Amino acid sequence: TLIGSQLSREKTMKSSMDINCDMGESFGNWNMGNDEGMMPRITTANVACGFHASDPLTMLETVKLAKKHKVEVGSHPGLPDLLGFGRRAMNITPEDAHAYVVYQTGALQAALRVHGMRLHHIKPHGAFYSILRTDGALADAVADAIAWAGIGVRDLDAEVVGKRYSAILTFNSEDDAEKAVAVIRKVTRGGAARNSRTQ
Repeated sequence: TLIGSQLSREKTMKSSMDINCDMGESFGNWNMGNDEGMMPRITTANVACGFHASDPLTMLETVKLAKKHKVEVGSHPGLPDLLGFGRRAMNITPEDAHAYVVYQTGALQAALRVHGMRLHHIKPHGAFYSILRTDGALADAVADAIAWAGIGVRDLDAEVVGKRYSAILTFNSEDDAEKAVAVIRKVTRGGAARNSRTQ
């Protein structure tokens, strides 16, 4: 029945809800947030990777805590702006954008390997996230970096990759939507090609 199918859809939606939170934002002697209190209540975490917040020890401890509570971990790369918490816009090149994602995500992937975990997703932070919405060249460079990281069809299906990456873009016009689709295809195609070489 119509009501039965609606209830089934609602049940499916409830069972697949993702509670996502930014984590691991402490730095040195400065504590930010309550990771130990929040981690048991979420399903995925965006972990800071050292440019806008965090440090090597904090990253390792955050990953360890995520593993304890069965939380999937994604990297949260930001602009190199500790004082501004990565919320101040910078003029960067596509080469910069690519390198920032590769460098920070690579550090987190190493921390994940220490604890026997794998990277789940990549979500740029703050001002980095914002500038990708308006600069196609930067978005393409970040797409290349995401494909390098192996977030492709083997680790996550194309639909999930698309949803996660399309969140970076704002669809104010058909051109924006086409750009988003092009970037998503680039990410999934790059991940698929990379994975086919490793299988």
